[in-house]
Amino acid sequence: MKNKQAKTALNNYLRISEEIKKQEREGMDGDPDGIGYGAEESLYDELEAVRAEFCQSVTPSDYQELLTLMAKLRDNLGELILENMVLKSEVRRLGGDPDFIGNVDTSGEA
Repeated sequence: MKNKQAKTALNNYLRISEEIKKQEREGMDGDPDGIGYGAEESLYDELEAVRAEFCQSVTPSDYQELLTLMAKLRDNLGELILENMVLKSEVRRLGGDPDFIGNVDTSGEA
């Protein structure tokens, strides 16, 4: 993306979003009820501010670039899913359980 302000805002948004997810996961791990403690409220405020900054700075050409990037990511994800299906099929053909990781040895036996 050529728009540096939009690119910086998007990177900040992704970074803060990941931090929120991390804190939520950690809160769930430490809570015996499994509900979790959530993330710091200030992170949500930062996330909203960065989102607003991104929305103000993005241009139609940036948007088109993002759509193209997302299409490439979807293609890569689709390829990985298909490859996983083929590998599971091969493990099944060899007599192994495709949902159990590490069940085929180096000689190809299940």
